[in-house]
Amino acid sequence: MKPSCGMNRERGQPPKHHSVTDPPDDLFSESELLPQQPLGSISVVSQDPKVYDSNGGQISYDFILECMKDPPAEGQDIAIRGRHLLFFKADQFQLMAEICSFLQYVCSCLPSATKCAYARALAHGANGSFMRTLGLLIDNDIKKASFSRILCFRCSFCRRAIMPRDLGWLKREGGLSRLKHILRPQVLPRWLRSFGSFAYNVGPYEVRFLQRDSTLIYLLNLTTLERDRVRKCIKTLRREEMDSTSISLDLGAVIGERRRRIKPTVLESQLESIALYGSVGLGDLYPLLADEMLSEFYVDKEGSFAYVDHREYGRCKTSIFVGRGAMDHLITFASSASGRSMGHDSPSLRSSIKTPDFHIRVSADMKPLAIEGTAIDVRRFFISPLDLDALVMNRTIQPEAASYLINCVLTRRTITIYGESGSGKTTLAIALDLAAPGQWRKISIESDVGENVLQHRWMKNQVRLLASTEDEPARQKRISVLNSLLHKSPDYVFLGEVLSKEDGLALFQILAAGIKGIHTAHADSAESLFRRFVYQYCVNPNSLLDLDVLIHVKKIAGPNGSVARKVVRISEVCKESPWGEIPKLNEIFLLPPPKQADGISRRPTKIPLPTLKKRGSTVQAGRDVHPKPQHGGHKR
Repeated sequence: MKPSCGMNRERGQPPKHHSVTDPPDDLFSESELLPQQPLGSISVVSQDPKVYDSNGGQISYDFILECMKDPPAEGQDIAIRGRHLLFFKADQFQLMAEICSFLQYVCSCLPSATKCAYARALAHGANGSFMRTLGLLIDNDIKKASFSRILCFRCSFCRRAIMPRDLGWLKREGGLSRLKHILRPQVLPRWLRSFGSFAYNVGPYEVRFLQRDSTLIYLLNLTTLERDRVRKCIKTLRREEMDSTSISLDLGAVIGERRRRIKPTVLESQLESIALYGSVGLGDLYPLLADEMLSEFYVDKEGSFAYVDHREYGRCKTSIFVGRGAMDHLITFASSASGRSMGHDSPSLRSSIKTPDFHIRVSADMKPLAIEGTAIDVRRFFISPLDLDALVMNRTIQPEAASYLINCVLTRRTITIYGESGSGKTTLAIALDLAAPGQWRKISIESDVGENVLQHRWMKNQVRLLASTEDEPARQKRISVLNSLLHKSPDYVFLGEVLSKEDGLALFQILAAGIKGIHTAHADSAESLFRRFVYQYCVNPNSLLDLDVLIHVKKIAGPNGSVARKVVRISEVCKESPWGEIPKLNEIFLLPPPKQADGISRRPTKIPLPTLKKRGSTVQAGRDVHPKPQHGGHKR
């Protein structure tokens, strides 16, 4: 593209196709900016973006015109490598090139020798920021340029050529703020050398996976016209919110109310979600919040890139840049949901947020506790819980083991699920709780609203009690709630996670009273869990006989960095264990150890018949869990 810079200076007339007072009619032509296909049928990008290197400098309009000497292919996106990697869609860069061509013509109109400060500021803008120079033209942004009344009104340039009224066509359409939104690039990591292969879509985002670096790249697939429609919708929603008499900080209520205000014909469903969460300041975090393939994501400090735990690819870096504004908005909604504020005296926060689109638990730490700045950890829950059939389908649990556990629930046996963080303990606990008969009276004691789900839609009797453990008064309240179960006549109890010594003592107190249920705990083996109960929680070893079934859920590394969550061990407490000692365990289900197989393709040991379960291997807690060979040989 060769920009036109010619001008008849004697007559003071610009070229016919680039008039100052009559700007190009097609600069914001909707016919050129309309998407070539509906948003719902986003196509996979067939080629990687073309990359230009700015050598760490600013993106000036001279640099953009220089890039156009080596233009990208038709429809090809571009990326500019500087301090960060800035990603532009093809139509964004085309619009920037047209505006830069116009700016170049404007600068060519400047008098060669002038005392006008405004003209000098535009002349120096050729090597400055593209948006800064455009701001001088559109909004006469003289304060940031440290000029005072720079329009001299004497030279022909200020009197006739470049006046605010000459660019009124752009000021009427939103001015510089509109252009900033339309031309805003995506900030990607500077070290990114490739854009990977297409994986899936999250709303209007195209997700690419770079296997070499285990990186998820989210690319926003919106045209300039669609970005402009989203901007107008956000502006309208915020203006209506200011005129509203009722203001709420409940994110779910805010999103629901604003969704009702948007007319169905205004935006498509995917654009609607972008506009809704952008209107509350969570637009940058939206792809992470809406991606159902993520189980958890982390941001170590503001102004950094998030990394995630992916259900298929495992731990991955991402291209989502999280600034301070997005983190502050998320923490504000989390504080409102918990009823607690973060500050110097209380630098940590743990809260749950539930909206029609996602259900998350936010854990945040700020200074002085977090040295480098505010850090967040967001756990994402399934809106629709997984049942045992779904867990069997994704190979989390074997069909025989699932049948055995269903029988344990129906016979009201106490089930303990243990494992490392993020291994799927709560998911399995909810699936087993859903397997209980509908006529049972079930009580759920939750330290977090994300620990269980409302089951009334499945015609099940359920009472959910929230008893958190955030501070000492809350912990005492939780203990009193657990003790009160003795007077509520439950058939089955969902206890959630055993978090402290007080929880452990209360657990064995209600078990001794004959109350059965499901609970979870953090441990790497059943033996270590028993040792913690006895030596740290000061539980009598004889009380451990009130436990029935123990399930070990584990994260297993698979090929290509993927992570599989597996039920690797199911044990029963041996009721004939010696009195006063830590009980022995009968192995019911045992996945082959990693040294023999990877734990994914090998078939597990079969579950013995109930009449033969006493013939399983019996081990002492703290020793080897595998059966000893007989007669000095190996079992076949």
